[in-house]
Amino acid sequence: MKFARASVVIALLSVPAAAQAQAQGPEDHTSHWGIAGSVTPQWEFLHFLEDSIDQIIDMTGNERRVGIVRGRQLGGEWGVSYVTRRVDDDSTFLQEKPKCLARAGELDVCAGGNSYRTRGAFMNGVQFHRFFPVATIARRVQVGAVVSGGVVRIRGTAEETQEHLQITVNPATGAPRLSIRSETTSVEAREVFGQMVVAEYLPIGGVEAAVAVLVAPGVKLRVSGGAAFPGFHRVAITAQYLFGTR
Repeated sequence: MKFARASVVIALLSVPAAAQAQAQGPEDHTSHWGIAGSVTPQWEFLHFLEDSIDQIIDMTGNERRVGIVRGRQLGGEWGVSYVTRRVDDDSTFLQEKPKCLARAGELDVCAGGNSYRTRGAFMNGVQFHRFFPVATIARRVQVGAVVSGGVVRIRGTAEETQEHLQITVNPATGAPRLSIRSETTSVEAREVFGQMVVAEYLPIGGVEAAVAVLVAPGVKLRVSGGAAFPGFHRVAITAQYLFGTR
């Protein structure tokens, strides 16, 4: 009789635990295919690269990506995307440091050398990524890193301004005169990237810190920020959906 009573008590105590486990559902360890889209409102050029390529660059833009992924709801994933990275108009590239000539008792005369100003420039290509979660909180929030790499083709045009010092002689007096000669032409946008470009293609990639949230079965939002050669961004928002999840 005592054994029967004890069995009933244990069974009653087991009901809430079983119900809670059923409500949470078993963790899905299966990898699924899915789709993903990403938006980067603004990216900026990595200024520490200026010294290595001997350029003064002020470049900003935005980025859009859409592609396929394979991964787990509470695990990592890998994917491949078609990426379009736009360059804001009037982004500037100074190919040389200004050249100046001192004149006795007068202000120095300086020429800017070669400079570029973008017009409708953008990059499109393919990018691979891998998301590595390092911690999971409450089976819903993931903290980790995104590693990416790919290649893009540079399109669009830029205005090239060639500014040089010029010495002319006054035919009447024979006195030399120093002036600045400037000429502006339209060139392909890939020319502004100089030695970073190989046959009009530019490598891209980087490492970002990331936080992902599982908002519904199969639906995950991720916010990340970090380096994305040749630039960096503070915020990128990625949404993905995995097929066949529960």
